[in-house]
Amino acid sequence: MLPHAEESAFLYGGKYRLKYNRIYNRSFDSSKMDRLSGGRMTYTPMKEGLKNCLCEFLQEDHSLDKVGAVSEAYMDKVCHRRTKLSAFSDNKTKAKYLIARYMPYIWYKKISDK
Repeated sequence: MLPHAEESAFLYGGKYRLKYNRIYNRSFDSSKMDRLSGGRMTYTPMKEGLKNCLCEFLQEDHSLDKVGAVSEAYMDKVCHRRTKLSAFSDNKTKAKYLIARYMPYIWYKKISDK
């Protein structure tokens, strides 16, 4: 189990998905796709595919407006970091971040459930 798993499950949903996701060693068989495509499928080696995904990710705009202020605050709290308030676009988002970052989690949970 991850440390802080209960808080993560509350924020992101999917308690059982979070708890059991890595228990199973999965393997995928592409033979059905090969049959459907008549053998025309091409595959990228995993090392090259991961490199391409990482490069693409690093080139994109990653403003914090796409990430929830509460999620960002939770991650900052767990990692003992702080996000600059200038990274958020409006005062409402800044307030959400500050409340979630500095208020004890249990109190925030009670407020957000109402």
